[in-house]
Amino acid sequence: MEWVEIRAKVIQTVRGKGSEKDKVILSWLNPVHSALLVNERFAVRFLPSTVEYERSLTALDWFSTINPDAAKALLFPIEAPQLPKYSPAKDKHDEDLNEKQSSFVKMVLTRAVYPSRQTVRPPMILTGPAGTGKTRALLVSILKTLKLEENHKRRILVCTPSHTSADVIARRLGKYLSSQQLFRLYDSSRLVETVPVDMLQFTRQGLKGEFILPSAAEMLGFEVIVCTCSDAHLLYLAGMTNNSLRTRRSCLKNFIQHSIQASNLEMTGEVLGVMDTHFTHLFIDEAAQATEPETLIPLSVVIDDVPGSVKVEIVLAGDPKQLTPDIFSPWAMEGLQKSLLERLLRLPSDHLGGGRPHLMGPPTKDTWTSMDELIEYAFHEEEDQQHLSVFLTTSYRGHPSLLLMPSKLFYFDKLRSAHLGPRKDDEKWSPILRKVEAMSTMVDSGCKKQSSWPIHFRAVVGLDKSSAVESCFGVSSWSNNEEAVEVMKIIVKLVQEGVKTQSIGIMAPFRAQVVLIRQLLRKQNLGMVNVGMVEDFQAVEREVIVLSLTRSTEDFLVSDFKRRVGLFNQPKRTNVALTRAENLLVVVGSPLIMEKDKIWRDWLLFCHENGLCYGDGIKSQFSIKEN
Repeated sequence: MEWVEIRAKVIQTVRGKGSEKDKVILSWLNPVHSALLVNERFAVRFLPSTVEYERSLTALDWFSTINPDAAKALLFPIEAPQLPKYSPAKDKHDEDLNEKQSSFVKMVLTRAVYPSRQTVRPPMILTGPAGTGKTRALLVSILKTLKLEENHKRRILVCTPSHTSADVIARRLGKYLSSQQLFRLYDSSRLVETVPVDMLQFTRQGLKGEFILPSAAEMLGFEVIVCTCSDAHLLYLAGMTNNSLRTRRSCLKNFIQHSIQASNLEMTGEVLGVMDTHFTHLFIDEAAQATEPETLIPLSVVIDDVPGSVKVEIVLAGDPKQLTPDIFSPWAMEGLQKSLLERLLRLPSDHLGGGRPHLMGPPTKDTWTSMDELIEYAFHEEEDQQHLSVFLTTSYRGHPSLLLMPSKLFYFDKLRSAHLGPRKDDEKWSPILRKVEAMSTMVDSGCKKQSSWPIHFRAVVGLDKSSAVESCFGVSSWSNNEEAVEVMKIIVKLVQEGVKTQSIGIMAPFRAQVVLIRQLLRKQNLGMVNVGMVEDFQAVEREVIVLSLTRSTEDFLVSDFKRRVGLFNQPKRTNVALTRAENLLVVVGSPLIMEKDKIWRDWLLFCHENGLCYGDGIKSQFSIKEN
């Protein structure tokens, strides 16, 4: 056997039709190697990039150089800032904001009007589940901050852990800002073909079409720069940091003063703005999905700990009750899987005054009296102290019934739907749901059925099998043919009833089940339906979500928990799975295994009591009861 190493980039992936396999198109750095592919078979191994790892290490090195007091105030704060009262002017951006969203916007604007020159203030935190308007509150905060009538111009850096979420924010900001005001920053290694077309107007490209940084003068003129946390490192390398820019202004001031003194001219004057800051604000959206070292990358761009300089204001937004960063090393998982946002929420509110042990749970009747007190990163000893966080509780997504169990299971039953009364969409989806229900038999026809609730549980007692997935060579995964066939039948029925394939999302906790469902759908010419793992649907919504639980053997649950896979004993992953649907949620699984998990047992009981459970030939085995 001869080993040949060929370094290449993945250009495109092509899904096979019918029984065809998926294809991966590679670009070879050396065209001569293409001759080796003729009549030969190769074992291909895809190695993860070390770029983000190296950038995080650089940020950690930077963090070790800043003032320890500034670092402690930023990452381990023990008191909230005292600020004067401020009432920002209302404009069109405030329309449709609820009370909590307005409270957050006011907090951001108050800090902007009364900046700190002493030390960096603790981050402001915006939390809440999907659909509660976190991104809208961030957008309004950004737009209103830019419009503040003060002598110092505001410039904002917006970061997210992923390109998808960064594109979402840039797209929405692009409705109000021009390409001279807004810049979407991409690494030069990112292929233009992978970038949404509407983003290109906010980028700069070189002669070969690669993404580049514009001139320093143009960079300094942008009001908002949007990028991933990792790509913020490019600003650090380019010297576009608050610390570097202030240092240059100080050098310019000294040069001017020395030149005046050397010329013997009777001139006096002052260089203004030397201690101002360039990036006045840093907003990190989906911050609960970023590791702490990853979060430090954009912090290395905006933090300037020199006394007397205007300090940046920092905002972290996300949902610590949903998926955390993907950490695959068992040794690093415990330390890196908790984001900065979550750690701050769990930080003791008062180390010396006997405050709560932390601010996020686990809750007991002795340590919290309301959801606000539990989740808010706030200090309640004095009435006039400012909160550092706002927890959004009003959901604007989908049918109110879709919110009932996630609210109870994950948010202490504090979430409320903005939809009061019937919706226009109900007239469309109720008949479709009836067709899906007609495919099977209601488990308990004697219960009071909530016919208007777009939730459907299909009980399937199948068998989970270990699979060596070709697309994940060497990885043991699991599939459940009985569940996959049932999912395929449900999708066929939905499409027959007029549901568009692009509005359907299918989730499964194991890659083998994803592959199996894709294969079955392609045989039905339904390859356009999006099928993926639960992680693939973080921050994504679909009108219809069909979820295959896959697991049916109790003996494997302990191993799943240790490896942090599957949907049992995994509350954050389960929360994501149950909160992606807008108009119809279908869950396919075995009630026998669901009864072994508290969250799924409660959800199953909810479906059973409201006439949402269906399944052929399982009535005698269905014995769910409340514990």
